[in-house]
Amino acid sequence: MTGLIEPVQDERRWPEIAATLARAFGDDPAFSHIFPDAQIRAARLPRLFELFLRTDAPDGFVLASADGAGASLWRAPGKAHVSTLTMLRHAPALIGAFGMALPRALTLGNEVDAHHPKGRYWYLHVLGCDPARQGQGIGAALVCAGLDRIERDGLPCYLETATASNVGFYERLGFAVTQEWQAPKGPMLWSMLRPAAV
Repeated sequence: MTGLIEPVQDERRWPEIAATLARAFGDDPAFSHIFPDAQIRAARLPRLFELFLRTDAPDGFVLASADGAGASLWRAPGKAHVSTLTMLRHAPALIGAFGMALPRALTLGNEVDAHHPKGRYWYLHVLGCDPARQGQGIGAALVCAGLDRIERDGLPCYLETATASNVGFYERLGFAVTQEWQAPKGPMLWSMLRPAAV
């Protein structure tokens, strides 16, 4: 039983969702590269995901399970990359989230941006489920609910993952690996694209 998947428009839910995503990405290779110290990572990730919610929600949408066990952040076509203006507007929160790890985060972020596809596409920026609830179908329900929302646009959907075990999960949902690449001094990542629905 995965529970109801619903759009999140109430900002009061963001701290709960950010905490869930922080737990979900606690051992993620990309975030482990940015924050090598596990204690620092655990302290910084909730702030970082709350910042992602603030920047992603206006340029896309957020879905979550009703019980808060999982969430996904989607960016609309043409909005996959955070603008310089948005970064400047959120600079204090950005510095607060990353601290001394900001240069490493920006370097990895630039590499991620460079591997995005050309043209118009939806971007599944973040998908996460509380580790205690993984394997219950919540992640798949979140992806499918998002794909149902964007299907009418007739555009592909893109994502990247730094977790090898996620590749098969996304393949079962219609995504295919377009690139497998190594970030300089960082983790291996897989770029994946799901063709537009026909």
